[in-house]
Amino acid sequence: RFAGRLDEATAVLERTARENPRFAQPWLSLAEVHVKKDELDQAAAAYRHVLEMAPDHVEALRGLGDLAFLRERPDEAARHYARILEIDPGDAGAMTRLGVLRMRSGRPDEATALFRRAIERDPTNGEALLYLAGALTSTGRAAEAIPYFERALEAGQRNPMALNGLALTRLTLGDQAGAARAFRESLRLDPKQ
Repeated sequence: RFAGRLDEATAVLERTARENPRFAQPWLSLAEVHVKKDELDQAAAAYRHVLEMAPDHVEALRGLGDLAFLRERPDEAARHYARILEIDPGDAGAMTRLGVLRMRSGRPDEATALFRRAIERDPTNGEALLYLAGALTSTGRAAEAIPYFERALEAGQRNPMALNGLALTRLTLGDQAGAARAFRESLRLDPKQ
């Protein structure tokens, strides 16, 4: 699977799943292979099979939530992430994804609260830091967003999306030099944007 030999990985994982019918891991790995092969229906079926064995299996719920997220089925995705949070109220990944869904549905206050909870749980969660910064900027709190952009960059979110968000937020605040630095770094990472 990690070497990119996905058809071979599928065959091995299917055999392993048949030989170990009560073991979830081959099904979870098989779902990941199906996602890489863009076989989303098969991936969903593998995750559902895990849930038949263990109805509250967090990784299977997360997988189904992520697939629904990719397929732009927000209600279905939200249902899976909410179930994860019922099982584990401190799951920062589920909070972050649910926050993104809340932002997309026009509920920035709920999204901001979820991002903040995720960061409280995991202060180095770069994804939650970045989304919180974006939510703050989009609700007119640009000055408050800057430290979260910077923390997201420190936490490994050094990518064009984060740098461009920082640059645009700095422009909003009148910091042209800071915006130019962030845009230059973004262009170094992806000169074709």
